[in-house]
Amino acid sequence: MVEKVSEFRIYAREAIRRYERYQLHSCSTSAARRFSAIGPIMPMPPLPCEKTCSGLVIDGRMSKFINSLANNADQQLKVVSIHGFGCLGKTMLAKVLYNKIGRKFHCRAFVRVSKKPDMKRLFHDMLSQLQRKQPQASQDASDELRITAENIGNCLHGKRYLVVVDDLWDTSAWDVINQLFPKGSQGSRIITTTQIEYVALACCSDDPEQVFEMNPLDDDHSRKLFFDRLFGSESNCPEELKQVSSQIVEICGGLPLATVSIASLLANQPSISVDLLTHIHDSLVSCLSSNSTSERTRQVLNLSYHRLPHYLKTCLLQLGMYSEGSIIFKHDLVRQWVAEGFLAASEGQNMEQVAGMYFDQLVDRRFIQPVSINFNNEVVSCTVHAVVHDLIVQKSAEENFTVVVDYNQKNLTLSHKVRRLSLQLGDTKYAKIPANIRKSQVRSLGVFGLSECMPCIGEFKLVRVLNLHLSGHHNGDQDLSIDLSRVSELFHLRYLKIVCDVCVKLPNRMRGLQCLETLDVMATPRGTYVPWDIIYLTRLLHLSLPPDTNLLDWSVDEDLSLCKPNHLQDLCISTPPSSDSDDLERSMYALDYLMYEHDSLKTVKLVAHKSSVSYCDASKARVQWILNKEPHHLQRFEVSSHSPVIFCRMHLWKKLLSNLCILKIAMHGLSVNEVDILRRLPALSALSLYVEKSPGIKIIFGTAAGFTALKYLKLRFMSGIAWLKFEADAMPNLWKLRLVFDAIPPLVDQRLGTFFKV
Repeated sequence: MVEKVSEFRIYAREAIRRYERYQLHSCSTSAARRFSAIGPIMPMPPLPCEKTCSGLVIDGRMSKFINSLANNADQQLKVVSIHGFGCLGKTMLAKVLYNKIGRKFHCRAFVRVSKKPDMKRLFHDMLSQLQRKQPQASQDASDELRITAENIGNCLHGKRYLVVVDDLWDTSAWDVINQLFPKGSQGSRIITTTQIEYVALACCSDDPEQVFEMNPLDDDHSRKLFFDRLFGSESNCPEELKQVSSQIVEICGGLPLATVSIASLLANQPSISVDLLTHIHDSLVSCLSSNSTSERTRQVLNLSYHRLPHYLKTCLLQLGMYSEGSIIFKHDLVRQWVAEGFLAASEGQNMEQVAGMYFDQLVDRRFIQPVSINFNNEVVSCTVHAVVHDLIVQKSAEENFTVVVDYNQKNLTLSHKVRRLSLQLGDTKYAKIPANIRKSQVRSLGVFGLSECMPCIGEFKLVRVLNLHLSGHHNGDQDLSIDLSRVSELFHLRYLKIVCDVCVKLPNRMRGLQCLETLDVMATPRGTYVPWDIIYLTRLLHLSLPPDTNLLDWSVDEDLSLCKPNHLQDLCISTPPSSDSDDLERSMYALDYLMYEHDSLKTVKLVAHKSSVSYCDASKARVQWILNKEPHHLQRFEVSSHSPVIFCRMHLWKKLLSNLCILKIAMHGLSVNEVDILRRLPALSALSLYVEKSPGIKIIFGTAAGFTALKYLKLRFMSGIAWLKFEADAMPNLWKLRLVFDAIPPLVDQRLGTFFKV
């Protein structure tokens, strides 16, 4: 029986691959069946995110604007502004621009300002994108803003850069941000978006020629957006549904978000009939009374919200814990929903997979906007539109779902009965929780602000989710730390994430937190230590450790026999801080042992410690890792290219890693034998190799069996030119290929044009 089930799974996977490869979801016959009179059936699967999530149709005027910015002939710094009322698609157009022309620039960043800008966060976010890594925390936090601004200027100096500044609301914010950008003649571009005309002109030095006016969609583009989302195309729409569908499009008034939201609402119904469309039409007529584009869109979203299943409403309202404009990782939301118990999962179902399906449904219904999408067309991080965020805040207040204490707002109306509390304190120094709030009733707590405003954590006895995003205000005190030792008293805690730029003092013992499922303290500075007794937390699934964590400290004897959590699935750890090669080797052996012995471990990420070496830095200790204990259960294995860990002798991987899907490692070299080993990994879908020395022989990726599941391949050679050949159909399912050469001899430039056509 077990063999038959396994065989059936193989057939099912093959059928799914064929379905995606041939794009059967876009076949007209499938669409026609969905609207036949046989009763409710499953809806068609959504199109890939990059094709449907934008809610924007590029017309000729927009194409001309995009091409003008892509013109390489104009080498002067160019600042343009996209101006228009709310919900017309300004941000979406900026994203299209950013993605379409971004790779023509040395560096780029996309930042959002919003009505209440947090300049410290904005500068930090911009610098991390420009450097393509997390910037190191300043030693003097009291002057961090100035130091970060200087680092941005240094990073941009002499480079051709692209920066999008989204959602500007006043000229004062622009004046501060504009000081960051060096004025040069490298052909750099700055794009701003705003709803306010005088702000748009101020960005462009009062030159109206540099302001692009966003208008509502015309009828043709509105119809295309609606019918493509709902039916695949207008030609697939049954005749009896066309008239009322056209009336719905007309009522939406050319507003992209309103149009695509209604289409998504209908697309998620079991079946579509004239009666359903008429009911939606009549509902829109009765509610769309405002002339404001934002208010009309909000009313459409309100209609869509009321038709959500109750479990999706609950998950959506939880996003109100974050401030407007926040970028949120999918895995954080999924783990919080699980910890809160929001899921309507059946017995035996994987809770996080169910929560992931909820997330995808909210994306499909346009309540969540993707920010980044991975190689597998899956949303990695997201945000919510300002109008959606306003709707969430309103519904949360009506249902007393979440209480938000925002010190930038006046006249706060607070309930004493609080289940979820979000403290959005900004730069307020002496903020306190209102006295009428009963801390003992809080189940979920988020704190976003200065570390000195952190409430006494031990008073939240029943809290399940604790999400802390704190920043220091040292005033020169470099020894400042946050005392969170009373976390050990929160026996109901299931989710703990701490993001902080000052040292965090955790309790010496955490063994009593037997409900804890997620512990994420990776984004804390050196000096933060996690007690070794977390190895006895039997429910711990996701563990991200701070920079100074050394697995050697957790060994129970001289043979490095590590104790381990029973059900740990994900482990993220920094490279050891030691500069001694023996310590590095022993640490890698400890991690090797942990991966081999821990059957439940699915993901291992080894990120670079801030003091780690860069490529070809021979002055610091490095270690060559053999990985001689094959962890058959691993699905994702990533080692930062900036770490001192280099892989060698891959041929010692005697048995196949049959479950490995994602592999990112640095290698000393690349041989034919190693390519042959990699091609035999049956589940490998993403492969990223950083190769120190280019191979001296030609590497051929041929049509021999292998690489059948590979969708993403990145090869980066740190020196020399690699002779690579990719034969036709060598990787039949490959979506994206990236080839990077850090050192290209001048004589080779002419043949690169032919090389990249292979």
